[in-house]
Amino acid sequence: MRGTVRGKRTASFVAGRVLMAAYLTTLAGGAIHGVSLQVQSPDTTVGSSSPNARAAPSVLSEDQFRAWLVVVIAAVAAGFALWNARNTWGALKLNARTAQANILSGLLAEYGKDDFRTALESLQLFARTNSEFVKEYARLFRERERLRELQERNRLRKIEVEGTEPVDDEERLKTDAEKANELDSSRRLLARYFSKITTFAREGMLEPQLVSAAFGKEDLKFVVDVLHPIDHVHQQARGKTCDCATDKFFVKLLALHKE
Repeated sequence: MRGTVRGKRTASFVAGRVLMAAYLTTLAGGAIHGVSLQVQSPDTTVGSSSPNARAAPSVLSEDQFRAWLVVVIAAVAAGFALWNARNTWGALKLNARTAQANILSGLLAEYGKDDFRTALESLQLFARTNSEFVKEYARLFRERERLRELQERNRLRKIEVEGTEPVDDEERLKTDAEKANELDSSRRLLARYFSKITTFAREGMLEPQLVSAAFGKEDLKFVVDVLHPIDHVHQQARGKTCDCATDKFFVKLLALHKE
């Protein structure tokens, strides 16, 4: 919405410049017409009424000179206004492209950091090695929560009475919880990153075509096919709704590679 408002203001600004130029041009044209009528004189000769006599040279009066001066000023102003409007529009477009390039450069620099690549490879490997990776992620998440509840009960038990609650598969729970923590850390880093891209695009600060070309088809498929389904499991487990705007945006970006 903000990007749309900014674009409307820019268009209105440039349109105002153009309308001013058109007004000044019209003013200049009217002044020229008026002066030409004043300068024209009948075919008369000083001291003679013969129709074939030579016309006396026309001499601009003070009022006529001022009219001509208005013509010159209006014409110069009209030309300057048109030139200024053209340059302003060009400068605004250049500034917009420069701003997009700076934003995208920062995003790609973040994308290339070691922690980001580690998170990306972690989720990619998990998806490749588990045919039903969404269900497996949900199971790991539940086991992690189960271990936390168990540890909390044992903590309270130690406070009240000596001893802990025995659990046969505690070691397995710990292993699953560690894996869940690793995957959740990767999910959180990547989800925030790609959600930020969606926000930039929604605010008119990045063009979808530019984002699509910068990240490539395989990365976009990973976001749509792996990251978003895993993120949905996490959000649902927390009782939250998914960010459907981000889903739809990256589906749209992926579709651009099929055109």
